[in-house]
Amino acid sequence: MRVVPRLTGGPSFDATTLDQRTFEQVFRASHREFADVIGADDPNPSRFAKAGGELLSWHGQTDQLVPTPGTVDHRQRVERALGGAGRVDDFYRLFLLPGVDHCVPGGAGPFPTDDLGALVDRVEKGRASATLAASVTGADGRTVTRDVCRCPMVARCTGHGDPASAANFRCS
Repeated sequence: MRVVPRLTGGPSFDATTLDQRTFEQVFRASHREFADVIGADDPNPSRFAKAGGELLSWHGQTDQLVPTPGTVDHRQRVERALGGAGRVDDFYRLFLLPGVDHCVPGGAGPFPTDDLGALVDRVEKGRASATLAASVTGADGRTVTRDVCRCPMVARCTGHGDPASAANFRCS
């Protein structure tokens, strides 16, 4: 199969007709054409950091569309490029949310309740979040809260109190 100019040739293109070789050609062509515009895999965001950029990123670990290991790998590549987690934490925090689906409340896990507020606190008040507040209403109608820890830490139950309450968990 020949790669269609401009990747697909228009809305009538049927992606189900691609064989593996052609898919790889189209993928490489799309990367060449669009990476400078929409690419998000540059492991060296030093210009972003030097310009005062702040990045708060979270990823649902039951995301059906974007595998979590790719996001973790990107964060690790950024750390290697910029000299370690301590330097990267100065402007970039990653939170992994167990049981959370792709981009919207869904799944069994607590979903962020004010991620934008956490970013605003970072930018406007200089307070970097060690956790993101999250909650979910279970099938039984009960609300479960969690303070989701920044990666690579995870919330662990203290063994005391209500396991549905964020107050009874600590980052480790």
